[in-house]
Amino acid sequence: MQTIHSENLFPSFFKKLSLYYLIIGDIEYLIQTSEKIILNLAKKNGFLEKLIIKFDNNTDLENILFSIQSKNFFFKKKIICIFLKKTLSIQKIQKFLFEFKKYISIDVLLIIYINKLNKYILNNIQKENLNIHGTYILCDSLNHKKLSTWINNKIQHININITNNAKIFALNNCQGNILYLNNILNITSLIWTHEKIHTKLLTYVIDDLTIFDPHQWINALLNSNLLLSLRILNRLHDLNVNPIILIRILQNNLLTILLIQREHKKNYVCILKKRNIKKNKYTSLINFSENKNFKIIHKAFKLLVSIEMKIKNNNIQLAWLQLTTLSFILCS
Repeated sequence: MQTIHSENLFPSFFKKLSLYYLIIGDIEYLIQTSEKIILNLAKKNGFLEKLIIKFDNNTDLENILFSIQSKNFFFKKKIICIFLKKTLSIQKIQKFLFEFKKYISIDVLLIIYINKLNKYILNNIQKENLNIHGTYILCDSLNHKKLSTWINNKIQHININITNNAKIFALNNCQGNILYLNNILNITSLIWTHEKIHTKLLTYVIDDLTIFDPHQWINALLNSNLLLSLRILNRLHDLNVNPIILIRILQNNLLTILLIQREHKKNYVCILKKRNIKKNKYTSLINFSENKNFKIIHKAFKLLVSIEMKIKNNNIQLAWLQLTTLSFILCS
């Protein structure tokens, strides 16, 4: 069975149409990209009819299997997209996988979506010994190394001439947001089709496209990047983002940092898992916890209480000013 990883989701990595695909992960842009490539490939192979099924604990498995078997008078070949819901029990997934492999054929293209990248589910898929002509597609978050591979693949795919410094600049500005990075490169390729792309040219596109979210402000704080954190904060202010959202997200991150600092056995991963922190944030949270003392965290918590009081009293501008002060404290 072939596996295509998040950083390689480009047509050149899909050599031929598989009998079925397992799209595993929760990054919407990557899921949509995978689906588009598969459907284009399927169309070239005569698959025109498409059926969508959402499978949860209340869904009758027999109905799904009937849909897979049933023939259409007008379309011999059909695509069946099956979305396995997050709430679906492992037992139901196992039963489904055991049954569905009986119906794999050249006239039915199955695309199965599993929202959460779960090692237990993957192990059970492998145990079922599914047909070797299937493909795993992993749509999970990309760390910096994978993102670097992705941008190299993207540059080759859209065939642009870009300097290494400009490429690094784009990576640093996207803050791990692959959709944003994709848009930067697409627009750049449309504007400067035959020119070499330098950092200065990219700056124009980035300034026009940049729409930050609160999590990117948090990431800038965790990396002690004061200039970026202030830039993001100003943009969020211009977009009229409710400052209470920033406060709640930051409180949650600071509480995680406190728990890490109090953990004497250094079993940090266990804490991060319990608090449902995404893996791509593990390093920045642990590093921040080890490099900042308790006094800074305590000072930040006190200021957050003050900011919340300002918001409740409708002193919004003063609250934004104190958020700027908070950036200086946490990036010091």
